[in-house]
Amino acid sequence: MRTLTLLAALFLSSPFAHAQPAASADAPALKFEVYSIGAGDMESTLEAVQLFVGDEGQVTPDAVNQRLLVATTPERHAQIAALMQKLFVPARNVMIEVAFDSVGSQDSFGASVSASGEWTTGINGNAIFRPHLASQSSTMSSSEKQMLLVSSGREATLRVGETVPYLQWFIEYGIYGGWTMPQLAWQEVGSFLLVQPTVIGDGPLIRIKLTPEISGMVNGRPEHVRFTSVATEVVAQNGQSVAIGGLDQHKDFYSRFLIGTSRDGSAHSINIRLTPRIQDPAPLPAR
Repeated sequence: MRTLTLLAALFLSSPFAHAQPAASADAPALKFEVYSIGAGDMESTLEAVQLFVGDEGQVTPDAVNQRLLVATTPERHAQIAALMQKLFVPARNVMIEVAFDSVGSQDSFGASVSASGEWTTGINGNAIFRPHLASQSSTMSSSEKQMLLVSSGREATLRVGETVPYLQWFIEYGIYGGWTMPQLAWQEVGSFLLVQPTVIGDGPLIRIKLTPEISGMVNGRPEHVRFTSVATEVVAQNGQSVAIGGLDQHKDFYSRFLIGTSRDGSAHSINIRLTPRIQDPAPLPAR
């Protein structure tokens, strides 16, 4: 119904809807066309097309169906068609190899009967073995990889950790602006990075935007905290690795965010390496 109303409005506003031979003799003949913009941005596309149409015709946006209804001269339509071909080149895909390198330490403290020690004599003459208490610290490291396939300009979600050691700090940082507030009963909380690669021109440079996010459940409903204020961008060459853990920008935030916790409670600092590669579209089959 809305589309028919828009079509009727265009028709009524065009010279064809009025029998005024004297006025239409000097007015340019208008032609009606529909232009689909697919997944393109409606606002910027509408602005560009209006520059071509000028005051001679009319452009009506159909946001529901992502298209523009245009009435203008055939010459202007030819220019708009050429513009649309340049604007809506299919987005290139970017394959991102994600490598997680975690390094942490684990402290152990205890004693066992096999430990070194000494025998002493108790009050009742019983022999007592007093073991020497031993403590040790071990360093652990691990590495794993994931693959993300993302269309240029779109987002993919990368899970950083299944637990969030500094949860209350992040909640106060993201929601309350640093003010201490009562702790909410968050459950099933995980930390994520939203990864948005954009191919610059025809490549080989790729701009990667990274936005941290905390996601979980509060009182049975899903909650998300997106930290747009500390979102960061890096530019990498096609096939070049970029280490996220080494970013100096917002270092105080990321030093807490890039922390993982294993099942035994030991903490690990996580370094994430992103290696983006532009995927060329497959050639069309020969006819």
